[in-house]
Amino acid sequence: MVRDQEGREVCCQYCKNKDLEKDGKSKQGKQKYQCRSCKKYGTVDNTRFYSEADQKKLLGLNNERMSLRAISRQFGVSRQTLAKWRKKKTGTAS
Repeated sequence: MVRDQEGREVCCQYCKNKDLEKDGKSKQGKQKYQCRSCKKYGTVDNTRFYSEADQKKLLGLNNERMSLRAISRQFGVSRQTLAKWRKKKTGTAS
């Protein structure tokens, strides 16, 4: 069993097995792991997930004339993510 820097258990993103071994660093400096059961390599995915309620709240601010750039600055969500949510919700990119 391997733990990441924040103390969480790390599991294989392919087979979900927890039997991993550290295997160097990526070019970006992230820890790489190799699964002992399926022999695949990878890094820990530390992406943030936003709930539907959070997405709705942030897009609501955009509907109230707050710019995507301002929302991005205040809440730490990238403009690309906000644009993707808006496109998914409305079906258009504008």
